[in-house]
Amino acid sequence: MKSFDFYFGLHLGMTIFRYTGNLSATLQKASMSSISGQRNSKLTNDVLKGLRNEKCFMDFFQTILKKEESLTDISEPRIPRKRKPPVRYEVGEGEPWHPETSEEMYRKIFYEALDLIVSAINERFDQPSFKAFAKLEALLLKSLKSEDISIELAFVKEFYPQDIKVEFLVPQLEIFKVLMKNKNLECFAEVLDAVKSVDHNSKPMISEVITICKLLLVNPATSASGERSLSTARRIKTWLRATMSQKRFNHLAILNIHKKRTDDIDLVDVSNIFASKNDNRKRNFGTFTGQDLCYNPK
Repeated sequence: MKSFDFYFGLHLGMTIFRYTGNLSATLQKASMSSISGQRNSKLTNDVLKGLRNEKCFMDFFQTILKKEESLTDISEPRIPRKRKPPVRYEVGEGEPWHPETSEEMYRKIFYEALDLIVSAINERFDQPSFKAFAKLEALLLKSLKSEDISIELAFVKEFYPQDIKVEFLVPQLEIFKVLMKNKNLECFAEVLDAVKSVDHNSKPMISEVITICKLLLVNPATSASGERSLSTARRIKTWLRATMSQKRFNHLAILNIHKKRTDDIDLVDVSNIFASKNDNRKRNFGTFTGQDLCYNPK
């Protein structure tokens, strides 16, 4: 906290995270559709881009300087010592840029931080899986509002020719609109609940619509390295278990996901079943009891 660099970065992070935190909380609402989420992300990006100007930077920088004056243990802002870069990093004959004042240096940091967060938000909503999710969801919502769905139908015909029969889908969307005429559906979650409530005898009439709902349920809206690093698959199939078979991987995943049911399993019964599968195991292990496993069944 004694460094002005840290103090500046702390305030810059707080400024940016005010907007991204609001976006994150909005996107996590259950009623949020992919189309609305994309619209909200664009709105947040427009606001962040609006901060990238000289006036906003000077107001931000002057505010920090005033706050810094009241804190005696924080160093003054200063530019780093000018150093000549190694020859292997030199490109061309021009002199490398070096800030003449601390204000120039922190302006560069301010603009870079805004550019990075805008780029990250754009990348998050520009993934193939998200585009597919948005197209399928838009197809259902637009059909309910009698809007043009020619673009969405062309997308379905191109990317899901074996899953969805477009010639059956078009009339089924009209039937679906009649079934939902008294409902105001704004997102896929609401559409899914409405489809589940349809009479069992009427569901075959909208079989292609149900197929789209199933595709939306298994299609991830986005993917991120942070989510993958914390996934169950990454914890189970580590680099030391790279040769694990798919069957064993599925079994371990079920045990890991359903932890409560796994804990309720009687290990003595499991051990005896394992031993009884083979005559050689019967001779070697015999019959297990709770005392053998130091285990007290519930």
